Amino acid sequence: MRGNYYYVTETYVEEVDGEEIVREREVREIEWFPVFGNVVNNFRNMIVGASKSLQPDTLKKLGSWDFSKLVNYDERYISGFRSETYQMSPQDALEVAKNSMGPVINQTIMRDIGGDEQQIGSTTTELDNIGIKYVLLPIWISSYVYKNKTYQFAINGYTGQVSGKRPWSTGKIIGLIVVILIILALIFFMVSKH
Repeated sequence: MRGNYYYVTETYVEEVDGEEIVREREVREIEWFPVFGNVVNNFRNMIVGASKSLQPDTLKKLGSWDFSKLVNYDERYISGFRSETYQMSPQDALEVAKNSMGPVINQTIMRDIGGDEQQIGSTTTELDNIGIKYVLLPIWISSYVYKNKTYQFAINGYTGQVSGKRPWSTGKIIGLIVVILIILALIFFMVSKH
């Protein structure tokens, strides 16, 4: 449904100092129209992490990959390194990919509907020309233990982008906030004194 805004003038009574005054205001209304149609999205080189060692959000934060530079697998590339084989079936990977396609498809539909507001009652998605590539990405994964908690980080071997989690010191954060508040209080005191 496409919703288009329109405005109507509404009269109302307001009491001011014991006196009733008639006033007008503009009220926004929405007129809904049924719509239907087809949209097309092209998805290429969607990355679905098939490793259970790397968190999905860490993989997303590692940045982009230049798939035009892919080469056929050669054992010599990983000689001396430990590597993982995929730990997800192609069917499960396709489901993960579909879930990440959903919001993009809905945005395309809403843009196609137009208007000021949109409501999507139902959609049907057809996938065409589905392909899968097993790609060994150059990602270095490591972790460290700090105060009995393990923190993982990963490095994109193509761009050098680093992603991961790190410990936060609650005491240092609170200390910083207190210092900032003291500085602000001193500035306020000095400004109000002059």
